[in-house]
Amino acid sequence: SEEWLAIGDIINSIELSDGPDVFLWGLNKNKTYTSKSMYRAILFRGVTNTRMQGVWKCPCLEKIKHFLSLALKNRIQSTEQLKKKGWKGSEFCVLCGMLETTDHILFQCPMASLVWCICRDAFDSSIIPRSFEDFFLINGSLGGADLRVFLTLLAAVCWVLWSTRNNMIFREKLVYSPLSLMFQINSFLQLGRILSSKDAENFDKITRKLMDATSTLRQPRSGVG
Repeated sequence: SEEWLAIGDIINSIELSDGPDVFLWGLNKNKTYTSKSMYRAILFRGVTNTRMQGVWKCPCLEKIKHFLSLALKNRIQSTEQLKKKGWKGSEFCVLCGMLETTDHILFQCPMASLVWCICRDAFDSSIIPRSFEDFFLINGSLGGADLRVFLTLLAAVCWVLWSTRNNMIFREKLVYSPLSLMFQINSFLQLGRILSSKDAENFDKITRKLMDATSTLRQPRSGVG
């Protein structure tokens, strides 16, 4: 058949020599074996995950990068994931009663929606992201420093929402004003500014916009009490 003939042509094209065989590792550009190239092939099947590369390069704490990488793979401990492991509790969000998925915790729960609404208003966007896919679609045209800063914003928002959710459920810490989350997010962005001084101007710009958008929602103090 044609396939056998094609295989025969490939075999016939191989040139043999009297020298010793040389092992070449096809998963690395320099043809040498590294454990990194092996893990990359196992995890990503040879496909470069540019989103994940961007996450690991953004200027924030390592634990937050690790958390965001798990969230992007839908591997954080939402009740939906816990149910798959045999957990006997309810799969519904204790804050709003909806099915608790990764996207629900970080984008769709009312508390998360408020945070992303503020981000939408701050950056003059017309869309509120309801998933990671939405976020990357909205910011798909960004590159370089702008992408690095907005990935840091994504990491900060997701970490604050996750931490706040856990504190409310497991430590019974109430959030008296959801706007307080914006100040926590701002503090992580300020840390990003310190960790990446070359992006200082961009961090200053987005933190200023976020605080301006937040201030428009704050009730004026009456001076009483």
